[in-house]
Amino acid sequence: MKRKVAKLISPKTFVIEQEEIPPLKKDEVLVKIEACGICHTEMSTYLGESVTIIEGLENYRFQKEIPYPVELGHEPSGIVLDVGSEVKDLKIGDRVGGPS
Repeated sequence: MKRKVAKLISPKTFVIEQEEIPPLKKDEVLVKIEACGICHTEMSTYLGESVTIIEGLENYRFQKEIPYPVELGHEPSGIVLDVGSEVKDLKIGDRVGGPS
């Protein structure tokens, strides 16, 4: 199975690529994304100014050199397509969303 990925390759410029979806691990969930926003913290990356490097829940820094290509968006919502064998709180067809 393949997925479409919007990759930022330079300021304000995306390309759409197709990539293979790796096999689902026992504790993972496969979600068909129906909507995904670009957070205000990602706007500087979109504009080519800097990228936010996250190094833990409370630790982040800004970096001027942007390591293109970049995949933006971390507030998705969608429908569960598959669940790993150890996932107990979600099932196929559930609607999910929020930060990831």
